[in-house]
Amino acid sequence: MARTKRGMTQSEYARRIGKTRQYVNKLVKLGKIPVGAGGRIDPDLADAALEVAVDPAREVDKKGPEQVDSLQNDQGESVNQSEDRKKGGLTYHRARSLRENYRFLLTKVEYQERVGHLARVQDVNQALTDAGRLIMNRLLNWPSKLAPALAAESDERRINEVLMREARALLKEFHESLGALRRVRDSG
Repeated sequence: MARTKRGMTQSEYARRIGKTRQYVNKLVKLGKIPVGAGGRIDPDLADAALEVAVDPAREVDKKGPEQVDSLQNDQGESVNQSEDRKKGGLTYHRARSLRENYRFLLTKVEYQERVGHLARVQDVNQALTDAGRLIMNRLLNWPSKLAPALAAESDERRINEVLMREARALLKEFHESLGALRRVRDSG
């Protein structure tokens, strides 16, 4: 009766994890993947060893920065935190990876703010509040400002000219006050 060989060859294991045989061979030579008798690999032991040995930050490089943004699951907790809780703790490599992901995202936000793609919420709110106050004050002052000029006019065309002149002045001031939003964006 022939003895069955336990475990996988390096080529089989490489196919299983989606890597090349050379990559698996390198990990075996470095001692990152344990091998059994006859150079066979126990896939469960190898998976566990790779989880600890492989630097997760390198996986981020392969994914690209746009995929790093999704750091939360449906419950609003960090995906990395939920994975770590299942595994019983935070490894050094996982913590380093989280720190690097956070630094990348922070740098990305700072860059977008500097080039004008982002502005601080409080600055935008202040500019909008100022523009709203300007319009409100000007509209509330229209009756007292325009009443004497309109009362003296009996010509419908002249009344229209006075109202249009004041409306254009109000819109020009409003447009200029919205320029504060552009200054907020450009100064960021």
